[in-house]
Amino acid sequence: MPRGGQRINGVEYVYEYESTWNSDKKYGTHKRNYIGKMVDDVFMPNKKYRLQQELEVEKKKSPLTLQANWGLACPAMRAKKTSGQAPS
Repeated sequence: MPRGGQRINGVEYVYEYESTWNSDKKYGTHKRNYIGKMVDDVFMPNKKYRLQQELEVEKKKSPLTLQANWGLACPAMRAKKTSGQAPS
């Protein structure tokens, strides 16, 4: 996604821009998501953006491990796995 910034009161805020085309109304729209700020020319991500990036890295590393862990976390899947029967 394209990034951009805006300086407010001397602080540079960083955003990701997303553009879409509305085919029903025949015009383009855009929105921006705040992802962090620049401090001494170093990007400091906000908590939400940092967690999204960490999740993407984990998904790339081992997508099967995440699915297996979710299956164990879900009570219905855990019951199915331990009893060998489908959950009711």
